[in-house]
Amino acid sequence: MSDFLLTRKSVRTFKNKKLDKRSIEEVEKIITDINTAEEHTEYKLFLNGDEISERLEGKAGYAGVMIKAPAYIAMQTLVEEPIAYIEGAYNLERLITQLKALGLGSCWVTLLDVEESELKSIFGYTVGYVRYILAVGYPPRDLNIGKATYSSRIGVEDYVCKGDLNTKMTIGELESMGMDDLFYYLRMAPSSYNKQPWRFVIDDNSVKLYIADPKGLNDFVDIGIVIYYYNELAKTIGLHPKWDINVEEVSEEYYYVGETTI
Repeated sequence: MSDFLLTRKSVRTFKNKKLDKRSIEEVEKIITDINTAEEHTEYKLFLNGDEISERLEGKAGYAGVMIKAPAYIAMQTLVEEPIAYIEGAYNLERLITQLKALGLGSCWVTLLDVEESELKSIFGYTVGYVRYILAVGYPPRDLNIGKATYSSRIGVEDYVCKGDLNTKMTIGELESMGMDDLFYYLRMAPSSYNKQPWRFVIDDNSVKLYIADPKGLNDFVDIGIVIYYYNELAKTIGLHPKWDINVEEVSEEYYYVGETTI
């Protein structure tokens, strides 16, 4: 997982090749397993990639340029609550990890600026919202998939605290707890505009998670992503986190998200 985080990159250009039967079956199985376990979100694979990309051109993607792919996975949030966006993002990152193991590339596509009526027409839903989709396909060989990439990130001591949000946890203290590598690699978890809005507070035998300066429900997508990678990295050191999510505002700057035991 640490290697995956260091090499994780979005694929914005895919081969002009439809998913083969085996890949479709594997992706459908992964989606079915996730849908069976969750109650606030649903996921669906769409194979009409050309039609979807054409209808979203100029409305979604990067600077109005749609990410064209042979297939898309839609994330449908069934309730307008933080838990739906946390759960939804968690599972999209889980999908990304499993798709890469199948030799497939992927890329988040945000649909926040697309009219709701258009989205309902494209994705055929009547309940909830589809505000994020995952572009899926075969990545070209020349994209250096698997090569380590680095970017500026806040330091561990900037987002891990001790006891409260005002007291920084030192690397030495994390090392004595055996959690220094976990938080070092967690710095590489992706977030919108690379804001890294998560803050962890280690208090006795618990790890509490906060989000800094959220502007709306969509900001909780970053929280779902970081919880996924926290859980996966924690497994490598023998921890099996179970998060108790209970979102509430604690100050003008922070929302409490939830906690887990160490």
